[in-house]
Amino acid sequence: MKNRVKMTRYAAVLLALALIAAVPALAQEAAQAPAQSGAEGVMIEEKVGFLNFQQTLQATNEVKQAIAEVQKWVDEKNQESTQKIEAINSLQEEISAKARSLNSETLAEMRDRLEKMRTDLKRFQEDTQNEINRRREELFRTYGPKLQTVINEYAQANGFSAVFLTDQQNFGYINPQWDLTAAVAEAYNQKHPAAAPDAAASDDSSNGGNQ
Repeated sequence: MKNRVKMTRYAAVLLALALIAAVPALAQEAAQAPAQSGAEGVMIEEKVGFLNFQQTLQATNEVKQAIAEVQKWVDEKNQESTQKIEAINSLQEEISAKARSLNSETLAEMRDRLEKMRTDLKRFQEDTQNEINRRREELFRTYGPKLQTVINEYAQANGFSAVFLTDQQNFGYINPQWDLTAAVAEAYNQKHPAAAPDAAASDDSSNGGNQ
């Protein structure tokens, strides 16, 4: 059937989050630290670590919960989009089937209604994508700086002179023992423990009952 509208589903927000696009400013903070030389010219080895900023952020419990909430909203929008598309295709098929039997006035009204539905769908999709982008940026603004603080604290506490972000620079090889992704994510979870979903739901229920 010609002119049928194809189903378009919005990608799950993380989204692989595409957070990495906003990381450059933070990456600069993980400056390179060259080896220092002592008073007699002896090279002093520096302790450096590596981590994937995006993966570390997505591994934190706070961000996992935030992503789940956004994904729930995305799923609802996908369902709404599907309903709009099905309605458009249904009307299109009705027009095609009855085009020869309907009078010109009725046919024109149906085609006008179809065009309005298509315009509404286009605006809906644009608004939804803009909101997805806004929520993605909000996630990064909320949790990105918190992770950078944890990286700084972890590096200082464990004697690292520098921590390089592997999703901002290319490295031919990294010894797995210096990959701090999991360790920093765990440090983040300890510093910023996420509220238990059941507890949050209980609080919402209690607040609703007191209103």
